[in-house]
Amino acid sequence: MDEQRHSSIVVLDVEKSGQMSVPEKGQVREEIYAMLRGACLASNISADAVTQEDRGDGVYLLVSADVPKRRIVGPFLDLLDETLADRRVGAVRLRLRVVVSSGEVAIDRYGSMGPAVDAAFAVLDASVLKQTLAVSPSARMVVAIDDDLYRSVVRGHTSPDPTAFRLRDLKTKDGVQRVWVTATGTEIQPAIPGNETLPASSSRARAHGPDMTVHNGGQQWEVNGAHARVAGNVHGDANFGADPAGR
Repeated sequence: MDEQRHSSIVVLDVEKSGQMSVPEKGQVREEIYAMLRGACLASNISADAVTQEDRGDGVYLLVSADVPKRRIVGPFLDLLDETLADRRVGAVRLRLRVVVSSGEVAIDRYGSMGPAVDAAFAVLDASVLKQTLAVSPSARMVVAIDDDLYRSVVRGHTSPDPTAFRLRDLKTKDGVQRVWVTATGTEIQPAIPGNETLPASSSRARAHGPDMTVHNGGQQWEVNGAHARVAGNVHGDANFGADPAGR
């Protein structure tokens, strides 16, 4: 076995791939790999810097530590998201769960391994990420970035928007993992019941719209610090506080 090397880790999975036909899955694979090639090329991430493993309904990437992590969380993810906006597979939308982290990885002739790899896949399989997509029809992908990486290369920057992320302590098969989660393509960041921390710039975060929590079959919003509970479904506009017409 080679010595362990520090790498950036990117794992992604296609939503509801088990419901796709074999031809649809084949098309998905072609499109996913085309998206990844395009995003790497446009982000100035060379093919030599990336080790890629196929996961059937997803892809696992190890990116050399020589590649700045800002390049991954910034232009690489942005380009994936932009491409998803125009991608469809038959009648099924192509939506992704994506996890970005980093750590020491050991590589041998069979592939790669290490606690950081195990943790990334455990987060990818966490029910909260699946629920976040499920309650966000307009979302294109859900991105989870580990806490250390968020604090190092996301917080304080303008892209991706730090205030669009929510801190989560995810229960996974490998224990609790602390990550920052965001859904792209939606102005309302979905909030699944459980531990959640808003970024420090809460006033700016509110400018992005209310958080929505699906709870006991109803919906709950927090709007500028106030809470409203709605039982059942909402169709059309929902107004909170004073009557917008002044009545």
